[in-house]
Amino acid sequence: MKETKISEDIIKMVEDKMGDYPSLIQSGPYSEDVVKDLQQKNEVIWSNQYLNDKYEYVLHEGLIEFSEGSSYIYVKKVDMEPYYWFVFMVNKEGRDQTMFLIQKIKDKRKQSFF
Repeated sequence: MKETKISEDIIKMVEDKMGDYPSLIQSGPYSEDVVKDLQQKNEVIWSNQYLNDKYEYVLHEGLIEFSEGSSYIYVKKVDMEPYYWFVFMVNKEGRDQTMFLIQKIKDKRKQSFF
């Protein structure tokens, strides 16, 4: 699997919210439907978006607060495809909840990516 690079500033932002350096779980790519669902149900605390030809805002990368203080999801768009790489940043309190989410969305993962 290709490693997704994360800015140290993003990791530092999560570290400040958690009070400790997070564990990282990389996964994906997942369909943009998963990202849209996560955005509707959770707070996006940082994002980098662009305006496409249809004048729609498209998330290029962002940080979603999945569970305050214990689980955050960094998402980054896969070039020009409708898929996103995920990096889950968790502490021991957020690990189980994050593993449950990964199992729940596994059918939305792109199968023939590699």
